[in-house]
Amino acid sequence: MVAAFDTNIIADVFRNKGESPQKILGYTDIYLPLVVTGELLFGAYISADSTKTLQQVQDFISTHLLLKGSG
Repeated sequence: MVAAFDTNIIADVFRNKGESPQKILGYTDIYLPLVVTGELLFGAYISADSTKTLQQVQDFISTHLLLKGSG
């Protein structure tokens, strides 16, 4: 299965919060919209432990597909 998720879902996965971490395991391809990628990176930069969070975000981005807009 293929899916694209919004920032809140991915943030929940990072925090291991709610049902999000278990729900995304069933997807073979996860697309990250460009806006979501930017929001995740921004959130990592302003987080309390920015080094750790930025590494976590970069690892996640590198293992998933970037969904770019047309044009």
